[in-house]
Parts: sequence; structure tokens; C-alpha cells
Amino acid sequence: MSALRQTVNESLKRYDPFQIVLISAGTVVAAYTIGKIASNVSEFKEAAVRAAFDLATKLPGVKGQVEKGKNDVRELLGKSLVIPNDQKFFSLPLNGLSHEEVLAKMQQWHDHDAAHYDRGMVSGCIYMADKHHDSLNTAAYSMFSLTNPLHPNVFPTVRKFETEVIQMTLRMLGGDPDTACGTTTSGGTESLLMAIKTYRDEAFAKGKTRYPEIIVPVTAHAAFDKGGQYFGVKVVHVPLGDDYAVDMKAMRRAINRNTILLVGSAPNFPHGIVDPISEIAALAKEHGIGCHVDCCLGGFVLPFFKALGHPIPAFDFSVEGVTSISADTHKYGYAAKGTSILCFKTRALRDYMYFVCSEWPGGVYASPTMPGSRPGGLIASAWASMVSMGMDGYMTKANLILKTVKIMKEGIQSIPELFLIGDSKTMVLAFDAHPPHNIYRVYDAMSKKGWHLNALQKPAGIHICVTARHADEDAATAHRFVNDLREAVDYIKSNTAETDGEGGMAPVYGTMAKLPNVVIRDVATAFIDVLLDEKEKPQA
Repeated sequence: MSALRQTVNESLKRYDPFQIVLISAGTVVAAYTIGKIASNVSEFKEAAVRAAFDLATKLPGVKGQVEKGKNDVRELLGKSLVIPNDQKFFSLPLNGLSHEEVLAKMQQWHDHDAAHYDRGMVSGCIYMADKHHDSLNTAAYSMFSLTNPLHPNVFPTVRKFETEVIQMTLRMLGGDPDTACGTTTSGGTESLLMAIKTYRDEAFAKGKTRYPEIIVPVTAHAAFDKGGQYFGVKVVHVPLGDDYAVDMKAMRRAINRNTILLVGSAPNFPHGIVDPISEIAALAKEHGIGCHVDCCLGGFVLPFFKALGHPIPAFDFSVEGVTSISADTHKYGYAAKGTSILCFKTRALRDYMYFVCSEWPGGVYASPTMPGSRPGGLIASAWASMVSMGMDGYMTKANLILKTVKIMKEGIQSIPELFLIGDSKTMVLAFDAHPPHNIYRVYDAMSKKGWHLNALQKPAGIHICVTARHADEDAATAHRFVNDLREAVDYIKSNTAETDGEGGMAPVYGTMAKLPNVVIRDVATAFIDVLLDEKEKPQA
């Protein structure tokens, strides 16, 4: 060591102390900067692409072409959303319409929309569509439509409904009645947002980190990315294994001192695969961090699949290390849109979710989740749905769904041009086409037959989320799906010269796959513009 010190001192003799300090500081800064870039390669790359794209759009002719492309997207999407014989209301009518007139118009528009889902050809989206049960939800909402949980002293019954919906969900998901707790939210997205906010605030309060990160599989719901953006939390995406569940080795490698939460899905939305929750939870416990299970899609059906003896791996609070779970009552809980339950293992953790303002002149303001006022009618609908279904009702629906899935899964496997993406044991079936066939052309062909399926990317595919609406006693919908799918594949095989899905999704997804994220975001922005904006056309 002394020889090393002498060598170093000799080599630095020609520098004065200030230079040595400056060089040392510069080296540290450079190393830190390189480290930051290395740890954020995707962000650095995306920023570079965005800068290049912004520069390109300033070139003569390019900006016009980009705007033309956005306008084309708006026009194409706008045409797909046209309601025949529509009457527009861009300004308040000078004289209000009678209730009968208003309801007549609304009934007309309702019937137009219902034509899209009444035949049971929509993936997910409509989870029951049983008119008797729908009437219960509607009546429950109507009865409590004026209520607001923000005023529990005025509406104590809504508070009763909320606490009981939470407790029923906790017990269904293996929560300890003495320690587990939760809240209702407006849907799966808000449940996930509030979970991220909870773990972030816990980390801040306990001084764990100033730069929180969460680790999610690439198949985790996009709401995690939304929450990361909203709450300033870095979202680290890890790849999948060959079974399309999260790669546990990659998840372990991604953990660092800033990690506050690991996430698993039960199941994931794209492929219906349940991540290895037991392994994720054990890893989280090993590092003293949270483990959230996103059961928004499966929370009210997987417990009943499991009870029926179906091979569903452990995913709930019975797994040591699971600290929170989200489950949507408005999906397989068969309640009205939109309610979800965010469950916590302990009340101490839930406390970090709350917002409290003690200095407001209007009084002390406190709320559990994002909104202040909340629709008590929706909570009433969730309570009515759960109590009316009961264990036997949910088990019956789950059994019919499993039988429907079996027919559809075997049907897909019987078509040689198609193959399943992963081996889903749940109600979501994802599949792709063997080359040279284009799965998006299959999607377009199915759309022409009236099916509303979900197009996937990375990898390309289609999925159907099987619901109680598909689960007929005679399996008619399942067999119709298989027959239509076989005909769709035969059609694209015999029309190979046809332009890929002209006017459909095939060219859109084909193009999207080749575009950088920044361009896709601009296209998506144009799509949202179409949903929110509509200009009054001048009178002829």
C-alpha cells in the first residue's frame, strides 16, 4: 500500500491541489452522468428521437405532411363514430325539452349502441348483459342516485354499503378480517393510481428514498405508467419468460435502493397469464418492499375458478408478502360501471393513501381517494350485485365461463394457421397467426362478422376476454366464435392478393409497429381529440 501511495504521489506532483480537486470532482460528475444515462437508456433514446422528430417537423413540407396524417386519422376515426340520424346539441336549447322527449331521444341512441353488444360478440366490456340483473343495478343506482359518501352523516346507508362491499371483497381475497382493509374507487385505473400514491407516500414518510421506483412486467396494465407519470414515480418494465409470465430473474436484477414496489398481474390483460405471485411476493418481502397484485380483471372470477378445482396458482392475501390487491366490482362482480376495490393488508399502509387538508378556511377536508364527491348510487349498485349474486351465483357463472373458454380454446388450437400465445388458465385467450398470415387481417375479417375483439402488439395478436355474456347454457356463442374464426382464416387464405385489411386495423398496426413511440403518441393524441371534440358544421 505504501508503494502504491508513493507512486500516486509521484505521478501527481506536477498538479497543484486545486487542479487535483477539480479533476476529482469532474471525474465524479462524469461517472454519475454516464451512470444516469446508462440506467435510463430508454428515456435517453426516446428524448433523442423526440428531438429529432421535432426538428424534422420544422423542415419545409414535413410539417404539412405530419398534420395531414393526423387529420387523416381524425377523419377515419370520426367516420367510425358516426351515429345515424343524430341530432346535435352544441348550445343549450332556448326552450328545454320535455322529459318524454329527452328519454325518447336517449332510447334511440341507446338502441343504436346496444346493437353492438346485444349479440354477445364483444371481448370483455359487457360482463353480464342479463336484463334481470341489469334492472337490479339500475334500480339500486336510481334509489341512491342523490347520495354522496362525502357526507356520511347525511347518507349513513351508503357508508354501510361501502364498508360491507369492502369486507366481502377482502374475505373473498383471503384478507384477515381483523387487519385487512380497503376502499372503493371509480375503477381499476384509480385503484392502481392510489396504490402507487400509497407506496410513494410511505417511502417518503419513512425516508426510504427521494426517487421512488416500481417494477412491473411489460404486460402490467398501462395505468401503472399513468400513475408513474402523475405521481413522479419511475416505472421499470421487466420482460417476460417463455411462458409469458414475468421473468423473475429480470425482476430481481431490476431491484435497487429506490425500489418501493413489485407488481404482478392475476391475470395480465394481454394474454390472460397469471404472474408467479408467490415468487414476486417472496422477493418483495426479502427486500422489505411492497407487493401489489393487479386483480382488477380477475378478482371476482379467479377465486371461483379455484374453488371449482381449476388450476389457478395462489395470488391473494393467503400469499405471504402480498401487501395490496385491486379487484374491479364492475367487471366479473357484475356491478354497474364504475367501481373497484383497492385492498390493503394493514390499516397502517392504507393511511398513506389518504389526503387531509387541515388549514382550509372551509373546514378540515379529508378524502380517501382522488375524488371528493363520489356517486353513492354506484356503491349501492355494487352492494346489490354482490349480495344478489352470492357465492352460488358467482360459482355458477364461473363454471359456465370455464366451459365456454374450453370450447373456444380447443377451437383455436384446431385451426392450423393459428397458435395460442402462452397457456392461459384464465378467461382470456390470446392467439397469433403463423407466417405468412397476418393476424390483423384475421382481426379485420372477424370485425366484418360483427366481433369486437382486442388487437395486441409486441407481439402481434388478438385476444378475447370471455365473460358471462358469452357463456350460454347451450354454448351457442362459443361455437359461433370458433366457426367465424375458422371462416375468417379461410377468407384471408383465399384472398391473399387483397390489400391487407384495407380500411381496417391491419395497415394501422402494420404501420404503428414501424414508428417510434413519439409518433405513435401524436397519433394517439389525435384519436383522443376525436373523442372529445366535435365542431358544429355550417348550415347548407
